Amino acid sequence: MALVRVQDLTKNFGGICAVDHCSFEIKEKMIYGLIGPNGSGKTTVFNLITGLYKEDGGDIFFKGERINRLKTHQRVRMGLGRTFQLVRIFQGLKVINNLLVPPPRKGEKETETRKRALNLLKFVNLMRLKDEYARNLSFGQQRLLELAIVLMQNPDLVLMDEPTSGVNPAIIQEIINHIKQLRDGGKTFIIVEHNIPAIMEICDRIIVLDHGTKIAEGTGNEIAADKKVIEAYLGGGAPIK
Repeated sequence: MALVRVQDLTKNFGGICAVDHCSFEIKEKMIYGLIGPNGSGKTTVFNLITGLYKEDGGDIFFKGERINRLKTHQRVRMGLGRTFQLVRIFQGLKVINNLLVPPPRKGEKETETRKRALNLLKFVNLMRLKDEYARNLSFGQQRLLELAIVLMQNPDLVLMDEPTSGVNPAIIQEIINHIKQLRDGGKTFIIVEHNIPAIMEICDRIIVLDHGTKIAEGTGNEIAADKKVIEAYLGGGAPIK
């Protein structure tokens, strides 16, 4: 059974159809890329899956349950986490306190919650900055902090919106390595990204959207040579690199 199943998902904004009967499945313990030209509906799909937008048609299933009517916080409790294109952290709080904002797990002691937070900071290599104010971190470090905040909820599925945008190459590689480690530990990812080399390196499978619908799905090599994908990105004539 798929961890996520999107079926005929549709979203309109006035007279514009941003997502048009889009369907795909996400299997567990894999990294999926969600790519496409600007305006192809990628972030809108994320907003529909996470409940920030209400769909105009279609269904969203998570862990076999239809979640269309669930609010965002209810989807989070089910095991769905997300990072954003514009980093969302608490700039005026210290790094460690960013991870302690959500309430502890039921029955978990404060010391246990803090220990989990410290372990996550070690994982994303921010332990040395735990008492620094988040606003003083570099943009790439803020991306890593946002990932750690999401991981505090122990999600089964993490949706990441352009995690390498504006980040220097060293931290891009660090982010890629962390995602691979988390996948190997049992987590599932869907990643929206314009950095095609990063997507090709990290993803097990790639889904391509154009005009709000899926036009292709496959491995990196399959997608790079797909004529529909080449046409959507470049108007034809050259493989995607």
